Amino acid sequence: MKRRVLITTAATMLAFSAQQTLALNLIPQLGIQIKNLNFEQKLNDAPPSDTLKNAKGDFSANIPVLSASVTVVHERLFGSLKYETGLSEVSASSDVPFTDADSDITREDFSITLGGKVWKDLSIFYGYMSGETEIEPEPVAGNLSDDHVGRSGQYRQTYKESGLYIGASYGWRINTMGTLSASLAYADMGGTYKDNYAAVANQNFKYEGESTGLSIGATWSAPINDQFGYYVDFRRQAYSMDANDTNGNFATTSVDTDEVMMSLTAGVQLYF
Repeated sequence: MKRRVLITTAATMLAFSAQQTLALNLIPQLGIQIKNLNFEQKLNDAPPSDTLKNAKGDFSANIPVLSASVTVVHERLFGSLKYETGLSEVSASSDVPFTDADSDITREDFSITLGGKVWKDLSIFYGYMSGETEIEPEPVAGNLSDDHVGRSGQYRQTYKESGLYIGASYGWRINTMGTLSASLAYADMGGTYKDNYAAVANQNFKYEGESTGLSIGATWSAPINDQFGYYVDFRRQAYSMDANDTNGNFATTSVDTDEVMMSLTAGVQLYF
C-alpha cells in the first residue's frame, strides 16, 4: 500500500495572508525532505496448510525527497498542486511477505488542494491525493525475486492509494518574524497492492480495498525579503489499507498494510 502526503498548502496561504505588504497571488516552493517510512504488512486467511498463513513482515527506510509545489491565492481562497519524489532508491532490510531480502524502496506522492479561510486564521481545505511505494527485493534463495530472474524486469511489489481528503489549519503570526501553523487532515481512499511476478498479468498478486489516513503537521514560514522566503515543515502521516484478492488466484486471502511516515522538510518560496 502506498501512502501520500497531506500538504502544507494551508500554512503557505496563512503565511501569505500575514504578510499584507506582499501583494502576492502565486507562491512556488521547492524543498528537500527526509522521510522516515515504517511499513508493515500481514497476509490473512491463507489455507491452514500454507506456510505463509498469517505471514507478516516490515521494513523501515529513511528516504531523501524532493518536494515541489505551487500555490495560487485569491483573497481568502487558495489552490495548490504538490509533487514529491525520492531523490534516489534507498536500500532497507525487508521481511514483508515474499521479499525477505535487502530491498530498494521508492516513494512518490501527488496532491491537489482547494481551500480558504473561514474564520480569522482558520482555514478549511479538501483535495485529491495519490501515493505510491515500491519494493524491489534483491534476488536471494527462496524469495520471489530469485524465482523471477530471467523474466522481463526485476520483481517488484507496488502499493498505491488514491482518493479524497479534508482538513483544517490554523496559523499564528509571531510579531513580524513569520507564521507558525498547525494542520490536521483525514483521507478516505482506495488502495491497491500488486506485483509483477507472473508473465500473465491476471496471475499476479492484485489486492484492492479501502485505505484511510490521518495527517498532523506543524509549519514555520517566514519572508526573507519582498520576493523570497523560507519554510520548515514537520509532518506525521499514518495510513492503513485492508484489501482483498481481485484476480481470483488467492481468493481466500486478504492483506492488511500499515504505513507511518515522519517527514521533515526545509525549503524556499518565491513571492509573485
